[in-house]
Amino acid sequence: MTRRVAVVAIFLGTLLGSPAGLSVADAPRVVRRIVIDGTINPTAATFLRTSIREASAEDAEALLVELNTPGGVAGSMQESVRQILNSPVPVVVYVTPRGARAASAGTFILLAAHVAAMAPGTQVGAARSMQVGEAEVGGSTRKEDEKETAAFMESIAKQRGRNADWAAKAVRQSLLITEDAALKLHVIDVVASDARELLDRIDGRRVRVMGAERELRTRGASVITGQMGFADRLIDAISHPNVAVLLFLAALLGLYVEFTHPGLVFPGLLGGVFLHLFFLATEAIPYNATAFVLVALGIVLLVAELFVTSFGFLFAGGIVLLTFGLLLLFDTPHSDLRVSFGSILFPAILAVSIFGGIVVYNVTRSRLAPPRMGLAMLVGAMGVARSEVSEQGGKVFVEGEWWNAVSDEPVRADERVVVMAVKDMVLKVRGAQEGET
Repeated sequence: MTRRVAVVAIFLGTLLGSPAGLSVADAPRVVRRIVIDGTINPTAATFLRTSIREASAEDAEALLVELNTPGGVAGSMQESVRQILNSPVPVVVYVTPRGARAASAGTFILLAAHVAAMAPGTQVGAARSMQVGEAEVGGSTRKEDEKETAAFMESIAKQRGRNADWAAKAVRQSLLITEDAALKLHVIDVVASDARELLDRIDGRRVRVMGAERELRTRGASVITGQMGFADRLIDAISHPNVAVLLFLAALLGLYVEFTHPGLVFPGLLGGVFLHLFFLATEAIPYNATAFVLVALGIVLLVAELFVTSFGFLFAGGIVLLTFGLLLLFDTPHSDLRVSFGSILFPAILAVSIFGGIVVYNVTRSRLAPPRMGLAMLVGAMGVARSEVSEQGGKVFVEGEWWNAVSDEPVRADERVVVMAVKDMVLKVRGAQEGET
């Protein structure tokens, strides 16, 4: 009997120790990870939505979003927040690496997370007011928009049980705080040095997902990293005003070179590619239509300089309009992204101005120079009188050819002469001065 009990015990132990006998608690655990390092734009919002869907399909313990952003587009921020608030899988937003920030639109996303975390040496805040409605911003309407944005931020913070007062101040006063202050003010939940430490520290934490309480089991979980496709990475990379402006100026320069030096092909081809990328960027970033008009007028003046001798005035006017137009091009209430004047726009415009100025100078000089084709090329040429030349006529040898010539002052044979004009195949000459070449 004892032997039979022992055999049964061994059998049961073997069964329970086999993969088929694993308990739910011992089942392999997975955390899906993505990185959003850049602006919050339509591509980033789509990537987040797709990643949430994939994490849910994998029955992942959580979606870990490593975030580093200066801000972004209001519509994309709202879409990202909605996706996180309605996610069927816990979303952990982690501001990392050291030196990273979740500024402006990133603050909304961090506060919307089921778990908000930051690495040492990171920052959150400066959530300047962005238009979250459809009304135009201007005058008293700006205050209404600020109230609406602050209320939206407070609502997110309250849903996650975080500091709603600070959330409102982050909008109204554009506050920016470090990870230590954020933890003390209960803006975030955890400060962790790296992703593995974060997953260990939030293990066992209970969060509400779709109205139901859920316990995170992230310690020792396998981490699967999701990636954007190539096309999405390209659009994401160019979806910043600084990059878009550089693409536009590079396109303008390439097309300008091709226009002034037809047949080079490569500058025109490169300019066309950059211009296409610029328009792709404007699909993702809200732009100011009035500023686009200034940019167009600036280009018209730059082109006009090639056909009208204005001694650079049209070119200078075009550069001024282009500068103001590009500076204001992405200055809209629908986005907190702006063109950096000191570090991007000014150096780029200066480079274009210098190069374009050289082109304009050469074009103007060639236009003002005496014609250098046909008989007109002989004007200013040196020659030798082969006979006495007077008002009645004579013979000269110029540019390897014999010519009939006249002179207001008599010129002796074998004297050097200078061609003053050409009329009816007759050269008007004068005697060359000593030392004149």
